[in-house]
Amino acid sequence: MQKNVPLSKDIISLWWWYIDETYNPWIIKELVNKTISERGYEVLQYNDCLWLTELRKYWKKFLEEKFWIKNIADDEIMITNWATAWIDLASRYILEQWKYNSIVLSPIYDTALESLKRNSKDVISIPLNFFDNSNNLLDWQKLEEAMKDENTKLIYINPNFQNPTWIILDQETKEKLYELAKKYWIIVLEDDPYKLYNFSNSELWENIINSDRKKENVIYLNSISKVFYPWLRIWFLVWNPRIVKWISELQKYSTSNPNLIMQWVSIEAFKSWEIDKSLAHYMIEIWEKSNIILSELKHVWLLWDNSSIEFSNSKWWFYLWGRFKDWRNTDELVKKALQYWVSFVPWSIYGKDSEYNDSFRIAYAQIDKTKIIEAVSRLNKLVKDTN
Repeated sequence: MQKNVPLSKDIISLWWWYIDETYNPWIIKELVNKTISERGYEVLQYNDCLWLTELRKYWKKFLEEKFWIKNIADDEIMITNWATAWIDLASRYILEQWKYNSIVLSPIYDTALESLKRNSKDVISIPLNFFDNSNNLLDWQKLEEAMKDENTKLIYINPNFQNPTWIILDQETKEKLYELAKKYWIIVLEDDPYKLYNFSNSELWENIINSDRKKENVIYLNSISKVFYPWLRIWFLVWNPRIVKWISELQKYSTSNPNLIMQWVSIEAFKSWEIDKSLAHYMIEIWEKSNIILSELKHVWLLWDNSSIEFSNSKWWFYLWGRFKDWRNTDELVKKALQYWVSFVPWSIYGKDSEYNDSFRIAYAQIDKTKIIEAVSRLNKLVKDTN
């Protein structure tokens, strides 16, 4: 064990990004009680695996008003259990279980990456140049080579505030992706749960799904979990109604129907404006925490030009992405970090290949405000001691 470790022996995790659960947790009890008192035994039963019709209507309105998603029909919306289930169901259908390849823009959401690994013949990784100050976000030649391969059928993206880099795909990039998808008949999985967390009022562009009026090349995914509570496990898929019906059968015999109580709780949350209240609360909380961690990183000199770390040029809100200027293997460093009672995420969690093995992500949105300064202090000591 390293000497001079801070007195507190509790490891402070800079691992997961999600918001702390301080928004009125008792509201869930109220909504559950209301649901059961009004619906009774009905909500304790199995439900049609496709959807709860009333919830679809609320979600359609929410997508149109908050996310600017256009031209959605009720029968194009499918309710699923969670992101893991949705990505698995869609990729199993498209890739026919290991028959075809998929593409990811890495680093990428780890759950999506692992799900695609289990359903693809091969996962092709296209690195994002999120440390590059130029406009060359990705290698278009490499991407098109992968897309023109007749064995490639799917590309997964987060278009707005991507997990885990927090970058935004601009209109030109989205249009080019869509044109290539149409040209080579590739399905785009557009996973878009973070769009409302626009802290810096960044310019956001049309989602790719809006270009695909027939819902032939784009599947759109979004979630109540990311703006209310993850525990709800309620996600929504928008796609061609014919295929939605087919996938609902796949869901029926694999993950069953989404939790009926949680579907009704979600309806009550929409009706009582609790979704909007929750989002407003999280925006304030994360804003305050981001100011604390950025101030402390400057205080210990980790954020200055002469630091041994450079941070990415993507937006900094839920988390920060750094890379060592003097190349250090972050898989090894994260093991040493435990000796300093702090933890972070190495590149390998989010990357299939070794493009940025010297980089890492720190998340702070779920940490109590009083612990952020201590977390930075421990991280700083780790960086200095391993220099």
